[in-house]
Amino acid sequence: PVKSQPVLFTHSVHYTQIAVHHVKGLHGAYDVMFIGTDDGRLQKAVNVAGIMHIIEEIQLFPEKQPVQNMELDSTK
Repeated sequence: PVKSQPVLFTHSVHYTQIAVHHVKGLHGAYDVMFIGTDDGRLQKAVNVAGIMHIIEEIQLFPEKQPVQNMELDSTK
């Protein structure tokens, strides 16, 4: 849990997996969330000044299917 309340909520998306990577940036440290959806997309979100922003979205599979597993490689 990041907080006691949802930090990212979207009406039209059903999330299936989440992984969080803590990164150092130019102006401080950030938690970057990688979120898998039930239709095969991966969203990348970051919290900036207390507001979550989806900064990238990738369609992972040619046909819609849920993201069932995610694994981060912090070296890459």
